[in-house]
Amino acid sequence: MSLRKKEKHKYQEPIILGIMALMLMVIFIVHLEKKRDKSVFRYGMLTEISLDIHHTRNPEIATIYRHIIEPLYIMDDAGQIIPWLTEDLPKISADGRRYHFTLRPHLSFHDGSQVSSYDVEFVFTRMFHPKYPSINYELFEAIEGSREMLRGEINYLSGFTVIDDLNFVIELDYPFALFLAYLTMPHAGIYARQAYLQEPQAWGEEVLVGSGPYRVAWADKGERIALSRFREYHGDLAVTKQLIFSFYPSIEEVFRAYKQGSIDMMQLPFSYYKKYFRDIEFSHLAFVHRVGYTNILFNQDKPPVSNLLIRQAIAHAVDRDRLNQHIYAGLARPVYHFLPEEIVINKSSHPLLPSHDLVRARELVKQAGYPNGVRIVVQYSEEIMDREVWFELADQLKRANIHLILLEQHSFLWRKELSDGSISMVIGRWIPNIPRLDALLYGVLSSKLNRKWSMNYHNDQVDRWLHEARYTENIRTREGIYRQVEEVAIAKDLALLPILSVPHIFLIQPHISYRPDAHIHLDFTGDLHSEPMDITS
Repeated sequence: MSLRKKEKHKYQEPIILGIMALMLMVIFIVHLEKKRDKSVFRYGMLTEISLDIHHTRNPEIATIYRHIIEPLYIMDDAGQIIPWLTEDLPKISADGRRYHFTLRPHLSFHDGSQVSSYDVEFVFTRMFHPKYPSINYELFEAIEGSREMLRGEINYLSGFTVIDDLNFVIELDYPFALFLAYLTMPHAGIYARQAYLQEPQAWGEEVLVGSGPYRVAWADKGERIALSRFREYHGDLAVTKQLIFSFYPSIEEVFRAYKQGSIDMMQLPFSYYKKYFRDIEFSHLAFVHRVGYTNILFNQDKPPVSNLLIRQAIAHAVDRDRLNQHIYAGLARPVYHFLPEEIVINKSSHPLLPSHDLVRARELVKQAGYPNGVRIVVQYSEEIMDREVWFELADQLKRANIHLILLEQHSFLWRKELSDGSISMVIGRWIPNIPRLDALLYGVLSSKLNRKWSMNYHNDQVDRWLHEARYTENIRTREGIYRQVEEVAIAKDLALLPILSVPHIFLIQPHISYRPDAHIHLDFTGDLHSEPMDITS
């Protein structure tokens, strides 16, 4: 071998060895990454005030909550109610007001204590605390004594009677056909009374003790919470060993964490999809249409939208197709009714609301007494999506001589004014917790509840229908009542204006096989990864 070849060989050998070592290192890192990914699933979301579902309406918080804390019953995909923490369906009195429940014996909370009737009593009693009621208390206000508790007249829930550790009775003020269905909601989840009483200040931040498939392993206050499989779970053992939910102050940071591979999944706002969709591989995207629509809510106490003619003018001025193309990249679906097609039995192809007609919109503005046009002050949340929708709507409505004066507010201040009933128009998006029309209609159109959405809508006939539907057992009869509600409250009174069915977009790392379905809550108990893993280890 020549000297030159020897020199060349001398330098090639360490280079080849270095490349081989680097390849082995990459293989080893990939192996570790795969191993880690199969034991841990990481979800990213915006920071929330609490993980206690009684203090937030955030569906992502409900997702965390329902992995830890379970209700007495669950609802399957066919809408059937299945006993979960109970022996069977309750024994119901002939008048439909008295429910006798029997818990399954030997059910354990994560702290080792046994699930008892006293825990169930505490959960429902706490909902109606006069100073700190659950924000969703109306779901269970049919329970006898609930309104008296809210008013501070009594300090116990008179409609709840503990018989013994496993038996209890709930009595209602009136027959409520949907009561059992409501007991499948996360808001009716049963948690450990003693665990709450020992650390009430930490509850919902670092402490949550239920009987669900996952228990809280550790929590960095406001930053992350880790859930580990509950080995003594009464049902099927969850597949993934640990779920980590990370909280970020802005969507930008959630998106950055996803791009860096720090999280496996996130919900992607449309504004980010529009901005970055060319840079996102299609394999990372999941689109889901869920029950419930995007609506414009009108404040019946706030001029000029308190004028029906102005609301009708807005209904004619809104161009749903243009809104869909400009804001939602053509992925949404224009809607002209309020009852979701996905959960009604008798579907209707007849549009309930008017289509785009600028000429008619201008005529209505003049008829309302505004020959030179009308101005409407709209406060909106600083959230990007609300801002984009309102700017597009402002551009559309000005063509009908309706001029929106848009004022952006901090989310906290906006929510306060919203619940005070003082905002003139609101973009409202509702997804019912269960696929039942009552869960969508009652909290929105009932006069005693819709003030929190700044609607202030009151129609005595609609209130009577809503109440009647709640104790009507026949599902077709109940739907007929809700059709009447829709005709009056939506088509005639224009309490709100449904505009679009907007899909939810998720970013999911390619090694994750899980895909969300139409349910509002995500279920991470199954196999989340591309290949099956051994769950016995």
